[in-house]
Amino acid sequence: SHIHRYMLKFNLACWGIPLIFPIVGVIWGQTDFANPKTCFLRQKYGLVTFYAPVILCILFNIFIFFRIAWSIFRKQSMDTGKKPISDLERRKKQFKFAI
Repeated sequence: SHIHRYMLKFNLACWGIPLIFPIVGVIWGQTDFANPKTCFLRQKYGLVTFYAPVILCILFNIFIFFRIAWSIFRKQSMDTGKKPISDLERRKKQFKFAI
């Protein structure tokens, strides 16, 4: 079914994309990846494998927040005299907007 296909795509994206950064760090650093004194990544590896994903995640969340806020603002400012839509049509629009 189409839901199974979307869930597979979402799972691959949600599990696969975060794996890219640690894999790159481990390949790049080999045994020199972690700092034994601090139990954290060495600075040159940490910038790429920790701080870059965190910054990307924050920027993505800000983007999604403003997209949703803009959609809500637009929805509220629309004409209320329009014909009411069915629940199915509303869900289709919501699903289309989410993707």
